[in-house]
Amino acid sequence: MPRVNPILTGVDRQRVVWKYYNEYDVALIGAFGPEERSEEALPLYEKIDELVTELGGNMFMPHRDIDEEWTHEKTYRIVNEIVIPTAEVCVAYVGIPSFAGGIMLQRARSESRPIIYLHEKDRDCLDKIPEGGLGAVSYITFDSIDDALGQLRPLIVRLNA
Repeated sequence: MPRVNPILTGVDRQRVVWKYYNEYDVALIGAFGPEERSEEALPLYEKIDELVTELGGNMFMPHRDIDEEWTHEKTYRIVNEIVIPTAEVCVAYVGIPSFAGGIMLQRARSESRPIIYLHEKDRDCLDKIPEGGLGAVSYITFDSIDDALGQLRPLIVRLNA
Protein backbone atom coordinates (compact mmCIF):
# COMPACT_ATOMS: atom_id res chain seq x y z
CA MET A 1 0.00 0.00 0.00
CA PRO A 2 1.50 3.39 -0.92
CA ARG A 3 2.11 6.01 1.71
CA VAL A 4 -0.79 8.45 1.56
CA ASN A 5 -1.12 11.58 3.65
CA PRO A 6 -3.70 11.15 6.42
CA ILE A 7 -5.38 14.37 5.22
CA LEU A 8 -6.89 12.25 2.45
CA THR A 9 -9.27 10.05 4.42
CA GLY A 10 -12.22 7.76 3.86
CA VAL A 11 -13.79 7.49 0.42
CA ASP A 12 -11.60 10.24 -1.11
CA ARG A 13 -8.44 8.42 -0.03
CA GLN A 14 -9.64 5.08 -1.39
CA ARG A 15 -10.67 6.62 -4.70
CA VAL A 16 -7.32 8.40 -5.08
CA VAL A 17 -5.27 5.34 -4.17
CA TRP A 18 -7.10 2.88 -6.39
CA LYS A 19 -7.28 5.16 -9.42
CA TYR A 20 -3.55 5.91 -9.53
CA TYR A 21 -1.87 3.03 -7.69
CA ASN A 22 0.24 1.04 -10.18
CA GLU A 23 -1.58 2.78 -13.05
CA TYR A 24 1.58 4.05 -14.75
CA ASP A 25 4.76 2.33 -15.90
CA VAL A 26 6.54 5.61 -16.64
CA ALA A 27 6.22 8.93 -14.82
CA LEU A 28 7.17 12.02 -16.81
CA ILE A 29 8.92 14.70 -14.76
CA GLY A 30 9.39 18.20 -16.07
CA ALA A 31 8.00 21.69 -16.44
CA PHE A 32 4.19 21.72 -16.65
CA GLY A 33 2.80 25.00 -15.38
CA PRO A 34 1.09 27.31 -17.88
CA GLU A 35 4.06 29.66 -17.89
CA GLU A 36 6.46 26.73 -18.41
CA ARG A 37 4.82 25.13 -21.45
CA SER A 38 7.36 26.01 -24.07
CA GLU A 39 6.75 25.11 -27.70
CA GLU A 40 9.39 22.36 -27.70
CA ALA A 41 8.37 20.69 -24.41
CA LEU A 42 4.80 19.58 -25.17
CA PRO A 43 5.61 17.91 -28.53
CA LEU A 44 8.47 16.09 -26.80
CA TYR A 45 6.19 14.94 -23.99
CA GLU A 46 3.59 13.70 -26.48
CA LYS A 47 6.19 11.79 -28.51
CA ILE A 48 7.59 10.13 -25.39
CA ASP A 49 4.04 9.10 -24.46
CA GLU A 50 3.55 7.61 -27.95
CA LEU A 51 6.82 5.66 -27.56
CA VAL A 52 5.82 4.30 -24.14
CA THR A 53 2.37 3.33 -25.49
CA GLU A 54 3.97 1.63 -28.51
CA LEU A 55 6.13 -0.38 -26.12
CA GLY A 56 3.03 -1.49 -24.21
CA GLY A 57 3.31 0.89 -21.28
CA ASN A 58 1.27 3.70 -19.78
CA MET A 59 2.85 7.07 -18.99
CA PHE A 60 1.77 9.64 -16.44
CA MET A 61 1.90 13.14 -17.93
CA PRO A 62 0.99 15.77 -15.34
CA HIS A 63 -0.25 18.32 -17.87
CA ARG A 64 -2.67 15.69 -19.21
CA ASP A 65 -3.49 13.53 -16.20
CA ILE A 66 -3.94 16.14 -13.47
CA ASP A 67 -7.43 17.58 -13.18
CA GLU A 68 -7.33 21.39 -13.14
CA GLU A 69 -10.01 21.31 -10.42
CA TRP A 70 -7.70 19.59 -7.95
CA THR A 71 -6.15 21.58 -5.15
CA HIS A 72 -2.37 21.94 -5.08
CA GLU A 73 -2.28 19.60 -2.08
CA LYS A 74 -4.25 16.86 -3.84
CA THR A 75 -2.09 17.18 -6.96
CA TYR A 76 1.08 16.96 -4.88
CA ARG A 77 -0.16 13.93 -2.97
CA ILE A 78 -1.26 11.97 -6.02
CA VAL A 79 1.90 12.66 -8.01
CA ASN A 80 4.47 12.39 -5.25
CA GLU A 81 2.96 9.78 -2.95
CA ILE A 82 1.25 7.44 -5.40
CA VAL A 83 2.30 7.86 -9.05
CA ILE A 84 6.07 8.33 -8.71
CA PRO A 85 6.62 5.64 -6.03
CA THR A 86 4.73 3.03 -8.09
CA ALA A 87 6.15 3.89 -11.54
CA GLU A 88 8.78 1.56 -12.98
CA VAL A 89 10.89 4.45 -14.28
CA CYS A 90 10.85 8.25 -14.35
CA VAL A 91 11.76 10.22 -17.45
CA ALA A 92 12.90 13.72 -16.49
CA TYR A 93 13.03 16.47 -19.09
CA VAL A 94 15.33 19.06 -17.53
CA GLY A 95 15.56 21.44 -20.48
CA ILE A 96 13.25 23.93 -18.76
CA PRO A 97 13.83 24.91 -15.12
CA SER A 98 10.88 23.90 -12.97
CA PHE A 99 10.25 24.04 -9.23
CA ALA A 100 7.55 21.34 -9.44
CA GLY A 101 9.85 19.19 -11.57
CA GLY A 102 12.54 19.50 -8.91
CA ILE A 103 10.13 18.31 -6.23
CA MET A 104 9.14 15.36 -8.40
CA LEU A 105 12.81 14.50 -9.05
CA GLN A 106 13.58 14.50 -5.35
CA ARG A 107 10.61 12.23 -4.69
CA ALA A 108 11.79 9.81 -7.38
CA ARG A 109 15.25 9.79 -5.79
CA SER A 110 13.87 9.20 -2.30
CA GLU A 111 11.80 6.29 -3.63
CA SER A 112 14.84 4.85 -5.47
CA ARG A 113 13.07 5.08 -8.82
CA PRO A 114 15.36 4.82 -11.85
CA ILE A 115 15.54 8.20 -13.59
CA ILE A 116 16.41 8.96 -17.21
CA TYR A 117 17.40 12.61 -17.61
CA LEU A 118 17.08 14.27 -21.00
CA HIS A 119 17.72 17.70 -22.50
CA GLU A 120 18.80 19.35 -25.72
CA LYS A 121 22.54 19.35 -26.52
CA ASP A 122 22.60 23.13 -26.78
CA ARG A 123 21.37 23.55 -23.18
CA ASP A 124 23.79 23.17 -20.30
CA CYS A 125 21.21 21.77 -17.91
CA LEU A 126 23.05 19.08 -16.03
CA ASP A 127 26.22 20.93 -15.07
CA LYS A 128 25.21 20.93 -11.39
CA ILE A 129 24.21 17.25 -11.27
CA PRO A 130 27.06 14.93 -10.27
CA GLU A 131 27.83 12.02 -12.60
CA GLY A 132 25.94 8.95 -11.47
CA GLY A 133 24.08 11.00 -8.89
CA LEU A 134 20.42 11.77 -8.50
CA GLY A 135 19.26 8.21 -9.14
CA ALA A 136 20.30 8.42 -12.77
CA VAL A 137 20.09 5.45 -15.06
CA SER A 138 21.12 7.55 -18.03
CA TYR A 139 21.65 11.08 -19.26
CA ILE A 140 20.37 11.72 -22.77
CA THR A 141 21.38 14.81 -24.68
CA PHE A 142 19.65 15.18 -28.01
CA ASP A 143 19.54 17.30 -31.16
CA SER A 144 15.93 16.56 -32.09
CA ILE A 145 12.87 14.80 -30.76
CA ASP A 146 13.61 11.82 -33.02
CA ASP A 147 17.15 11.67 -31.62
CA ALA A 148 15.76 11.72 -28.06
CA LEU A 149 13.28 8.93 -28.84
CA GLY A 150 15.98 6.82 -30.50
CA GLN A 151 18.12 7.01 -27.38
CA LEU A 152 15.19 6.58 -25.00
CA ARG A 153 13.67 3.47 -26.66
CA PRO A 154 16.32 0.90 -25.59
CA LEU A 155 16.37 2.28 -22.04
CA ILE A 156 12.60 2.00 -21.65
CA VAL A 157 12.66 -1.52 -23.14
CA ARG A 158 15.47 -2.57 -20.78
CA LEU A 159 13.83 -1.11 -17.68
CA ASN A 160 10.39 -2.55 -18.43
CA ALA A 161 11.69 -5.98 -19.45
